[in-house]
Amino acid sequence: MNNQEARGILANLYSSILTDGDPACKREIEALRMAIETLEKQIPKKPIRIDKNKEFDGNWKKLCPLCGCVLMERITTSESSYPRYYNYTEHCRCGQAIDWE
Repeated sequence: MNNQEARGILANLYSSILTDGDPACKREIEALRMAIETLEKQIPKKPIRIDKNKEFDGNWKKLCPLCGCVLMERITTSESSYPRYYNYTEHCRCGQAIDWE
């Protein structure tokens, strides 16, 4: 079983507990919600690419899909064009797994 399958099973269990509406299950519901959020962060997501303006001039940013922090950006000057890496790792500071492929 992988993280995505486990997340799906827990989400279904969470929905069924909420549907039953048993107030005695508040702690279990909170634990399931936290587990789902944690597993969701472990499923790699692609960074969001933002072009700096409507007319593409070679500059762009790649942001974390969860928290929006800048992971990488392309800087273009009159002399050169180069990427600037802020967080080129498998995980963002917020814990979200990043898929760089």
